[in-house]
Amino acid sequence: MRCIIDATQLMQQESRFPSGLSFTFIQMRAGRYNPYFPDDNNPDKLNPAVEKDVKAHLPDSDFVVSYLGGNAHSVMGLINHRCPYDFTFEAADRLIRNREVVPRGLVRSALQKVMTII
Repeated sequence: MRCIIDATQLMQQESRFPSGLSFTFIQMRAGRYNPYFPDDNNPDKLNPAVEKDVKAHLPDSDFVVSYLGGNAHSVMGLINHRCPYDFTFEAADRLIRNREVVPRGLVRSALQKVMTII
């Protein structure tokens, strides 16, 4: 998400941003959006504030893109380490040959450290 925001700003600064195109970003860490799923009786029902704010942009939008969560997972998957690695549930399930398998518990621990909801 950060790269989309940065690219948008850079294209605007360099006058390369297509006319008629605009972006609106909703930061899900804002207090009014938490918890994301507040109704224990209906765990698939999104926070009403999120729904309200997204719907407010629909009349002026050609399309809407939602990217809710996943940053920590994306970063973990994008790391290009000098020693190629992979992580799976079982060492026998290696996805790519000749990769060092990182233990599942280590991956879980690393993700838990960066996945705190504010």
